[in-house]
Amino acid sequence: MLIKRIKYSIVFLQVLLVLAFVTTCVYAEDIKEVVGRGSNYVKERKYSEAIEEFTKALQSEPNDPSLYYYRGFCYARNKNPDMAIIDLTKSIEINPNVPLVYYDRGFEYYKKDKFDDAIADFNKALELKPDFASVYYDRALTFWAKGDFDQSLSDYNKALELDPKLTGIYTERANIYYKKKNYDLAWEDVHKAQELGIVVDVPFLEALKKDSGRDK
Repeated sequence: MLIKRIKYSIVFLQVLLVLAFVTTCVYAEDIKEVVGRGSNYVKERKYSEAIEEFTKALQSEPNDPSLYYYRGFCYARNKNPDMAIIDLTKSIEINPNVPLVYYDRGFEYYKKDKFDDAIADFNKALELKPDFASVYYDRALTFWAKGDFDQSLSDYNKALELDPKLTGIYTERANIYYKKKNYDLAWEDVHKAQELGIVVDVPFLEALKKDSGRDK
């Protein structure tokens, strides 16, 4: 199954909220204007332009962890995980107490198949914010990629407990139940997904029908 990640649709809203705070921080007027332009570019998803503005701001504010975070976020969205990791790491070095930064860096490690590094960052994010449902979701994806289906299942369950709106979990969890030959629970999640209008992979559905000996 192709696991579809839903992180940015959730976290992008969190980023916008924090950007609202950044643009109210006490900067010199010229720097505040640059940061404001960068923030607007992020809201418009013009990430290359935002990177340019945050780079200008960092020339005057080289120890601002928020600016490194947002530039790292933009690099990530521009599919440049190496530069994203560099900036997110710098943000953590300056302020090691922001769970969102560990979360984002963890997923950049995940994209580079550095699963142990990703899990370490997700663990730290959860240490700082134990109710961070999206982190459980992405850690579940990472354990899945490592072949640790028991831990992946545990994290999917926790993510759904914390945030029932993460309904994409049903199809992914159904796949885990299938791999564990727990066909009844796999069908339960398939039915939940279908009731919610979520498309279930046809090849997976056919395999489940065949191996479970039932049609639905």
